[in-house]
Amino acid sequence: GTVAQAAGDTLRSGGLRGLLLPHGLTMIAAREVPYCGCLFFLSGQFRARLRPSAQEPPHSWLRLAASDYAAAFFTALVAGPLSHAPSVVASYQQAHAAGLGCAVRAIYEARGGMRGFFHGLLPRTLSLSGSLFIVPFTIELLQPLLG
Repeated sequence: GTVAQAAGDTLRSGGLRGLLLPHGLTMIAAREVPYCGCLFFLSGQFRARLRPSAQEPPHSWLRLAASDYAAAFFTALVAGPLSHAPSVVASYQQAHAAGLGCAVRAIYEARGGMRGFFHGLLPRTLSLSGSLFIVPFTIELLQPLLG
């Protein structure tokens, strides 16, 4: 279906509240807040420590990219575990139109207790390293060009 059809279905089944405050919104915020903190603060801290110093001979784009990717990887090791469980719960809520308590119980029962909230942590953490690399690297690359 189309976006308009999905919005109409959501409006019919959940009313205006369902459209403006969809299932999983709290867990989406719980996922995004630590991720954004890592993206906009921790990532910069790692980049500052891992980048070649200004006193070294001019560094290549490849060396800069490699140091920034290493920073992104270390940042992902923090962001992944902090944001993963809320991501799992939000995904369940959205897929099943379930409330928070229902989603937590279902995940806990179906996935063997607490470890169910961390199922898929490694692949998600590795994938986060990509966005934690490309976003700051692109911003810094484009800032001088855009003024």
